[in-house]
Amino acid sequence: MIIVGERCNILNPAIFRAVEERDEKAFVSVVEQQIEAGADALEVNLGVCRRASENWLPWAISVIRSAAEIPLFITAPAEALAPGLKEAGEGAWINGATADEARLESMLAAAECFGAGVVIMLVREGFLPSCLEEMVIMAEGVLELAEKRGFPLDRIMIDPILRPRSDVAASLLARAMPDITLFMDALHIISQLRQEKVRTVVGLSNISLGLSRHSRSRLHCQVLSMLAISGLDAAIVNTKDGELMALARQLASQEMPDTWQNRFSPASIGI
Repeated sequence: MIIVGERCNILNPAIFRAVEERDEKAFVSVVEQQIEAGADALEVNLGVCRRASENWLPWAISVIRSAAEIPLFITAPAEALAPGLKEAGEGAWINGATADEARLESMLAAAECFGAGVVIMLVREGFLPSCLEEMVIMAEGVLELAEKRGFPLDRIMIDPILRPRSDVAASLLARAMPDITLFMDALHIISQLRQEKVRTVVGLSNISLGLSRHSRSRLHCQVLSMLAISGLDAAIVNTKDGELMALARQLASQEMPDTWQNRFSPASIGI
């Protein structure tokens, strides 16, 4: 499993100050902390504003490249991607593409130009799949479009958009646990849509906004452990969470002890 650090994000106050003040030392500090914690790759998300991305993204990536040659998952408007991808070099990932045909076509074209991969979220404008069948159908459509372009499967990751339950009462009863069976089934089936394994990725922080730090950590550990069973290939995580990173490193090395298996088994979380 690839561990992707999420902290190079404009919503992180340290990153906002660093890019606004062009403080390379402060930015590198956030990068190095994530790598030391065990991140295999870093997400870079400086917001969806085109002007901000055009001004900040090339600078931020050049600063990262001065400190490390780690793979980057870059989230930015399509119009602002080119300078960032050029700075990142081959092997970067465009994060946040959607299943909208026109948008996806433009993202795949950009990836082809710069030797990048693409993370594709299972969502289209006005439509978010709510059941397993809808997720699988949308994933199949995404793969077919990529295949028509001759885009390599090993440079695609599918993101089913891990999210809280839509029913507030159900979410409270489940103690904020998402519909984990749905996502486990989706990851397992999507991975087998082609003879070559289709790779998958999720962002863990999406499911825990508003919870205390302890509750977020415990929930993230529970969910990551369960999704790993279904063959999850990459997870975007908070590298400052020591307990989560310990589990993530064990999962990445495929050495999950029985104690972890027991602690985060379906029975232990009421599934």
